[in-house]
Amino acid sequence: MKTNILHIIYDLRHQAVISWITLLATALTVCLLLVYSMIQSIHIVPFAPESCRPRLLAAPYIHILGTGDNGVQMSGAQSYTLARQLCDSLPGVELLTIKSDQPMEDYVTGPSGDAFTAKVVKTDANFFKVFDHTLLAGRYYTAEEADALVKEAVVSESTARRLWGAEPEIGGTFEIHFVPYRLIGIIKDHSPHATIAHGDIFIPTGAADTSNNWNEYLGEFGAYMLLAPGASEEHVRDALRGRYADLNTQLAPQNMEAIYHQTPFNIDELAVINGNSSGDLNMSKKRAFDYTVYAILLLVPAINLSSMLHSRMRRRVSEMGVRRAFGCTRSRLMVDIILENLLVTFIGAVVGLVAAIVVGLSSTTLFAGFYGETPPLSALLSWHTVVASLIATITLNILSASIPAWKASRLNPVEAINNK
Repeated sequence: MKTNILHIIYDLRHQAVISWITLLATALTVCLLLVYSMIQSIHIVPFAPESCRPRLLAAPYIHILGTGDNGVQMSGAQSYTLARQLCDSLPGVELLTIKSDQPMEDYVTGPSGDAFTAKVVKTDANFFKVFDHTLLAGRYYTAEEADALVKEAVVSESTARRLWGAEPEIGGTFEIHFVPYRLIGIIKDHSPHATIAHGDIFIPTGAADTSNNWNEYLGEFGAYMLLAPGASEEHVRDALRGRYADLNTQLAPQNMEAIYHQTPFNIDELAVINGNSSGDLNMSKKRAFDYTVYAILLLVPAINLSSMLHSRMRRRVSEMGVRRAFGCTRSRLMVDIILENLLVTFIGAVVGLVAAIVVGLSSTTLFAGFYGETPPLSALLSWHTVVASLIATITLNILSASIPAWKASRLNPVEAINNK
């Protein structure tokens, strides 16, 4: 190992251009791989207040088509009543929460007199049991208060301070679109990258809330479920498929049919479906696209790095001939070359990992559609990232070093010593 390190230092000094390009190209490759991985994983890596992501299932939409002479086609978020009808008490589900599918942008005013726009989310009481928001002061609303649509609110810390202009007052009153609400709880600010649990103000909702219903089936709500430990996602899907059959019995006299689209979705599938309320899930297409991107990001640099490594080896032909003449086996020579390249690749991978984290934490445009905010470090630096870095390092080393190492091990010692 010491000899390999000395060779690397020697190359960096005496073959500076090729050696440094090899190192920096490796770093750039790993950086691009990890940045792409971060963009994909920001939707699925668990972090507060969505630490439950590995167990989270979502049934956010309904798709209804007319049958016979009925040409109706409806798709979108559900009414509260329908979401409860389809998803309440499903086997294998530990907790169910029903919340507005998207935060509403609404005007709010408080004792400070400052009027501004905030993201208002309607939720039932289970919302704060499924998602791990941090309660700083006060309390959450109860199931009874949510069903009664009591005018109470839980507010994020920064929103509360903006409403009051000073220390927020639990029990104090502020207005949402000119309707007074009483502040009962303050939660810690959280990242908007937690797209399901995110909001500035949370207010109670229940079956009596029909304010934004299009009809008895479509409205503004989605159902989110916490899978019980040991339960199967497929078991929950089978049960929900049965609920759809019951719903279609109910819809048949109206010449309508609810189309089942493989719900509920896990967090991976929810990222792929991406708001398409009337489309079927196609995970294989998404995976094929990702694998193609990763392959391009690995293969193209590996080919270039292989050529550079071959050039470096040609300048060390005499050294390899001497080693072969003194009894070094071909396999040992191959292992030494690959190990040496692995060390260079590993150093480049560490540089690339650091560069990717810096890019992720400093870019406000990389993660499009997230309010121009960078994600928390816990969402970027996860075990997925570490594993991806290690796999990229090993794969890049194998792809770029194998052929030059094999050719070097096949050199004739006499010709190599004479540098022919």
